[in-house]
Formats: sequence, structure tokens, C-alpha cells
Amino acid sequence: MPAVKHLMTPGPTPVPPQVLEALSLPILHHRTSEFRNIAKGMNADLAYVFGAIEPPQTIVGSGTAAMEAAIVTLLGHFRDIGHKALVFSNGKFAERWVKVCSAFGIGAEPLKVDYGQPISPEQVEAKLKTDPKLRAIVMVHSETSTATVCDLQGIAAICRKHDALLLVDGITSVGALPVDADAWGIDALVTGSQKALMNPPGLGFAAISARGWDAANKLGKTPCCLYLDLRAYRDKTKDNDSPYTAAVNLVQGVAVAAKMIRQKGRENVWADVRKQAVACRAAAGALGLKVFSSRPADSVTALVYPPGVDDKKFRKETVEKHSVQLAGGQGSMEGAMFRVSHMGAVTMDDLNASLVAIADALNSQGHKCSADEALKAAESAAK
Repeated sequence: MPAVKHLMTPGPTPVPPQVLEALSLPILHHRTSEFRNIAKGMNADLAYVFGAIEPPQTIVGSGTAAMEAAIVTLLGHFRDIGHKALVFSNGKFAERWVKVCSAFGIGAEPLKVDYGQPISPEQVEAKLKTDPKLRAIVMVHSETSTATVCDLQGIAAICRKHDALLLVDGITSVGALPVDADAWGIDALVTGSQKALMNPPGLGFAAISARGWDAANKLGKTPCCLYLDLRAYRDKTKDNDSPYTAAVNLVQGVAVAAKMIRQKGRENVWADVRKQAVACRAAAGALGLKVFSSRPADSVTALVYPPGVDDKKFRKETVEKHSVQLAGGQGSMEGAMFRVSHMGAVTMDDLNASLVAIADALNSQGHKCSADEALKAAESAAK
């Protein structure tokens, strides 16, 4: 298979040259002042990206590891007092958090809706009103598997109104979509290094609110786990250190990426992501494709295949003929749709190359469409 020039998957995303250079720097010992200075800059810039007062905790692991850490640290004491978490279940990753709660003995009540549908603040409030044991909401802001975004700010307001904790998978929203951890009242907000933070996989980040730390302190001296207990990280993070071995080069890479976002400005980054998403959705209409989600996320677009188009053949052709890597569907939508990322270092040129590849691969399987019309629609929508 040829090298991919246009990586359009929603993680890993392209790594820009400045970050690649940082990743290739000599290894530092992680218990040195030199490394702590790098971590200090990363922590400050990540707090800006998250909209958090305290810097997020950095975990060597994926976004899943960070989300699991947030769940077991903030909600672990629920096992002893009979409280439950209401867990959104509208996609593959949302379904994962139900499993995490169950694995650690935390009562989880799934709130299920169809793939591609968001869960509304009204639905959340109705549940919190009727069951006093529901004391936390666990949700995905931007469900990567279905490219669907929820009204996180509205849901956060409901959680505050009912004094419920709010734990959020922001893995394809932090650094790509408008989100403000402290201003909105999010108690745990999580992402991974390989999405909008423009780095290889390997680091997870969890920003915890003051309310979140209060909940964590109720866990007692016997935690659900050791390595993922975020309480071990907090004091170390304040000293720009880590309780365990740091992924030194990844920290160097994320430090550069987070500074790039800060220098550009969060609002400008969000605007660029939205511009690409709007352009992609307009081009999809010109190609005769349906956007899957009823409330599309800007960080990734999911498009449904026309009848008769084979997913594996389609995506193989975009790579081999055009060097464009797209993502397939997941969960119940595997084989029925494909996904295009707009996060991180992806540009409008990458999107345009992808539209040409998509049109060509669709035509190869009998779905007649015009790349020129798609490009015109994208250009017009992006103005």
C-alpha cells in the first residue's frame, strides 16, 4: 500500500512538522528540571485549550485510559453509597463507558438513543428528576463513531441545577469544537493526544473541576485501581511532574502543539474546523451523499454510502489511487458509511483532495457524480 499523503481519519490525525521535530529531540530524564520546564509550558497551554483553571492530568495511555481514570476516581465511591451514573449510549464510544462503570462496580443506567441522534438536556433533566440515585452524567460530547455532537453546555447547566457530576469524553471535541470546562461546569473533561492535539497516540488528558476533586476525595484509601487513580497525579502535576514514568517525547510534542493552538487562538481553531465541516457537508450534497447525523459534529463528518457501494473497495481505492485515507463506520454502522476528519493539521487542500478521491471511487462503483460540482459546492460553503 502506498504512503498516505492525506490522512483524513478522526484519529490518529496528521502530525505537523513542528511537532515531528519536537518528537525527534533527544530523550530527557523525566525527573529533571529541564523536562519539568517543558511540562510546565504544556500544562499551562493545555489548561487554555480545555478552558480549565487547573492543568489537566497527563496519563501515559489513550483517551480511553483517561476517561476510565475519571470515571473510577470521581465515581468509585458510588459503589458504597448506592448512587448511580446516567450514561449516554448513542454510539460505540458511549457504549464503552457503560462497560467501564460495570467493570468497577459502579451502577450505570444507560440512556439509549439511535446512532446519529443526540441526547438532549430535556431528556437528562427528566431522568434526574425521577431517580434520586442518579448523581452523575457520563457522556460523549462528540461521538466519533457517528459524528454526532450533543448540547454539552445545556446539559452542563442541567447537571449543576440538580447537583449531579458531569464527566465528558471530549476526545474529538477538545481543541476542535467550542468547549469551556470551568465556565460550563464540567467536572471531568477528557481527550487524547492523537486527535485535535496533532500528536501520535499515547497520552490521555483529564481536566478535573474543584467539585470533581471533592468527589474523588470521597473514594477513601482503597481506590478502585492504582495507576488510574487521578489523586496520585494532582500534586505531581502542580509541580509539573508525574507520579509514574512520563512519555517524555510525547510530552515534548504535545507542548509544541498546545502552544500552536494557543498562539492561533481557540476561537480561530474552532472556526477553521467549522469551515471545513460546512464545506464537506455541502460537497456531500453535490455528490448525492447523505450526512448520517441529525446533529453533525464539526470535528468529523459521517457520510452514508449510496446503495451498491462496497466500503472496503471504496476506501481501498481512495488510498491506492489518491493517497487519501478515510475511516469506515463503527459499531452497527460498519460498512454502511465512511467518515472524514476535520481536526488538527488537516487543511482545505486535504479536504479538496479527499473530495476528488471520493467522487472517483463512487463513480468506479456505479454512483455517478461530479468532483467539479463537489469542489464548487465546498468552495461556496466555505466563503
